[in-house]
Amino acid sequence: SRAQRQLDTMISKLESIGIQEHGVTEEYIRDSGAELLRLLLQGHLDKLAHDESRFASVSTADSLPRNHVRQGTTRTLVSLFGPVTVTRLSYSQRQAIKLTKQVASDFVGFYEQRTVSDEQTGDLLVLSFDGKGVVMRPNGLRECTQKLVMHQSS
Repeated sequence: SRAQRQLDTMISKLESIGIQEHGVTEEYIRDSGAELLRLLLQGHLDKLAHDESRFASVSTADSLPRNHVRQGTTRTLVSLFGPVTVTRLSYSQRQAIKLTKQVASDFVGFYEQRTVSDEQTGDLLVLSFDGKGVVMRPNGLRECTQKLVMHQSS
């Protein structure tokens, strides 16, 4: 584990250093020891994540089932020893299905109550979104455009 490697590194360093001021040694132990404590906590959290039982479904306090399970969801926890990563299973309900059912439930009612009347106008509005433009019949073109098209085709 990373905590074991950190401890082994600290021991090797302490065995190899010669005579130095004890304040320098204390500072090394404090700094490296804090990292060792952080790594011990991280290792513990990693083991809990590895051993976490997966359930087909869990229920919330209001008895709503959560049956969609996502593995490997993480969040950072700021501990006394520094930041660690907590990995857990995340249980949720697919809200898209619920929203689709809610929207579809009043589909028929919406169109039954909706009244549409024909627009009383002689003008026609045409929109094109494919980038190719609106196809026109040659006799529907303005005179100057007809001349331009005739000139380009010859």
